[in-house]
Amino acid sequence: MKRFKNILLVYPCNDGAFERAASLAKSNHAKLTLLRVERELAGTQLITSSGSPALKLQDLVIKE
Repeated sequence: MKRFKNILLVYPCNDGAFERAASLAKSNHAKLTLLRVERELAGTQLITSSGSPALKLQDLVIKE
């Protein structure tokens, strides 16, 4: 069986999905990442702590 290396779980999720993802991560010695998506606030722009625009942050995440 092919092993998982990385598991992404979108939050909020039901308890069953979280337990399954945690179990898969543990049994495969995989990295479990939780992603919480918030709605965009009108008239605002996401800025990172270093002052880089959100698109720069997105590029860094894609490279990772």
